[in-house]
Amino acid sequence: MVRAGGVTIAEDWGSDEADRDGEVTLNIPEEHFFPWSPDTPFLYDLTVGTTQGGEEQFDTVHSYFALRKWSCEPDARGVLRFCLNGKPILLNGLLDQGYWPQGLYTPPSDAAVERELSEVKALGFNLLRKHAKIEPQRWYYHCDRLGLVVWQDMVNGGSRYNLWFVTYLTNVLQPLVRRLPDAEPLWGLLSRGKASSRETYRKELQATVEALRCHPCIGCWVPFNEGWGQFDAAGAVQAIRTLDDTRLVDEASGWYDQGGGDVCSIHNYFYPLHVKPGKRTVDSLANAKPGKIRAKKSTKKSKTSAECAKAQNSKIQNSKIQNSKIQNSKIQKEKEYRKNKKVPEATLPTPEDEDYWLDD
Repeated sequence: MVRAGGVTIAEDWGSDEADRDGEVTLNIPEEHFFPWSPDTPFLYDLTVGTTQGGEEQFDTVHSYFALRKWSCEPDARGVLRFCLNGKPILLNGLLDQGYWPQGLYTPPSDAAVERELSEVKALGFNLLRKHAKIEPQRWYYHCDRLGLVVWQDMVNGGSRYNLWFVTYLTNVLQPLVRRLPDAEPLWGLLSRGKASSRETYRKELQATVEALRCHPCIGCWVPFNEGWGQFDAAGAVQAIRTLDDTRLVDEASGWYDQGGGDVCSIHNYFYPLHVKPGKRTVDSLANAKPGKIRAKKSTKKSKTSAECAKAQNSKIQNSKIQNSKIQNSKIQKEKEYRKNKKVPEATLPTPEDEDYWLDD
């Protein structure tokens, strides 16, 4: 059974359409088609149950899902753009390594996680790149609900990194070194000399995608970052495509780009950034070169740090108020819909209920 805002919009309780594996196709009416996006992160409620055997064998599971489509499509000038549901989207985000002051990799509470993600959204960002870490499922649920796109890194691993090669030399001699092949002769320099290490990475890549591909918020997989433990990036892309062909892939974020995947990812820390349209969408992490940006003299009085903080807080509060108004409007429309259709209030548990996340 599928519900939208508490209203049952599709259901099938054991018709002849179900195949031997128990699979059944439910058609969602067009008037209830609400695609997921950062602006409208709509989630459908899903209930799946069994009615075979005795009553003591009956079982029911409550979950949710969303409808959305990721792609790279050319704009009017032929430049490839990130697109969500067929429309170009500007992805403006942060690199999130998941650290916490009290517990390092462990947050103090679920409320703290939700507050942090809400603040990210309130500040105007719509994307987080989860870097070098895989979070508990609850973290991704909050991103699903709040409308935060997630680019998920694989945990690269490998032996001790040769920083002189993968970091210092690569930056000094760019772009000459940044496009070196990640073929077998370089696996030792890239910290993947052992066959067991490469096999471990393949297994963890598969486990990561299988564990997280159910979350609508995941928009892109990132198999490698800045050469850390990189090997056969093309093979990693193919493995991801086999497991999940509904999302984008950033083959090699930063450098050692092999020309595959959907994203030409550039990490530019010291040199002027030059971007040319190509066969893939461009994603850039860039720092300004010292001395290249000069501020013009102004007759206006500079704001103090306190004034800047006050202005920023005011911006955040205004954003929260606006988001609250939008949410209240949605709730009011749903109540009016229920009243007009004479639909009873939903009684199914939701992810906000305490027992929703408990295992049987």
